[in-house]
Amino acid sequence: MISDNNPSSIYGTQSNGIIYSPFNFKLEPMERLIIFGIENDPDEIYTTFESQIFDDNIYGKGMRILATRNDGYVDVYYQPGLIFNSNDFNQVGKGLRDLIERPMKNARYEITSEGVDLFYTFEDKIGRQIEIKIKENNKKTPKPFNILAPLGAGTYKPDALPLFMLYDIDFIRRTGTEIQITIAGREHKVDKIPLLVDGSKIYYIRYSIDPFLVKWNVAGLETLYPLELSGKLQIQDKDTTYDLIDNKGHYEIKQMSIANEKHSLTVYFKPAVPDIVCIHDGASVKGKITIASEKTTGTVSGEYELSRYGSKIKMKVHPNGGWKPNEPKWSMKLLYAAIPMFKNWTKTYIWTAEIELNEKGQPTMNSEWKRKDYR
Repeated sequence: MISDNNPSSIYGTQSNGIIYSPFNFKLEPMERLIIFGIENDPDEIYTTFESQIFDDNIYGKGMRILATRNDGYVDVYYQPGLIFNSNDFNQVGKGLRDLIERPMKNARYEITSEGVDLFYTFEDKIGRQIEIKIKENNKKTPKPFNILAPLGAGTYKPDALPLFMLYDIDFIRRTGTEIQITIAGREHKVDKIPLLVDGSKIYYIRYSIDPFLVKWNVAGLETLYPLELSGKLQIQDKDTTYDLIDNKGHYEIKQMSIANEKHSLTVYFKPAVPDIVCIHDGASVKGKITIASEKTTGTVSGEYELSRYGSKIKMKVHPNGGWKPNEPKWSMKLLYAAIPMFKNWTKTYIWTAEIELNEKGQPTMNSEWKRKDYR
């Protein structure tokens, strides 16, 4: 059994009551999203469209469309008033190709008593008119589920681990649904799923009215800043809460969590991540990680390790246990079994970091994510 804390023998100097965290969270606000593909009836440029609705003080208010291209890149069309950074799209395929503002007059994405009501139209960057209309007329009571979105399965060069939890997600039933996908005057057929879900034939159109989108460990070159204990073994750093263990005067990170008004996500470490600036030269630690949101979304598991060599600390995180869903619906269990990617994509992600300790200043860290055996 792995202990919660580390043996005191790994430490070479006394703690001064300040710790440094090599980890971070980034919360991505979004109201709702809907995704569909036309890969079986392809367009000359685009394969998949994802419509996203925002209403917050970070990105603004409006609709944005992520149009995935045949070459793996994404073009992003967005309504005036929305504000984005090109780095926001590093997790999508090969990344951003073009970011294009479009008015999208009368665009809507609403949920009525009969289901999804989606409409938007815009001119793409080469002058073609794209018009999307999806309207459910569904009398059945929806039976939504929760899932870890497999967004990261298609990412070429990730800058973080995308822990995108989709709550109240559902598929659109074929019966009674009006669909019109028109590009440059040609109508395209939407991809379907051959499995029955809740006894109904469905399109491979998935939507969530409650996304909780978290990036863990956004990588790069940075200076680590000190975290000072402000409560009973707990530190509040902006949106992130750290829970600590007192290991004979050394504060170790037992878990870190982030939350919005509805949901939370926690990364657990066992043993706790040590007081990195105080471990002695040659010391090393290996442990387990578990990432969990609400019980219904299951867990991601993996391993972490760190070692000190002189003034440098090398770290590695590998979520090689994959995602273990906690889904009671048999239709979804069959889908996960038929498409292993849902459970296995995190196994291809590896985070490595090198921390340079500086006795006269704050430590600096250079980190990156790579995908193991991927393309």
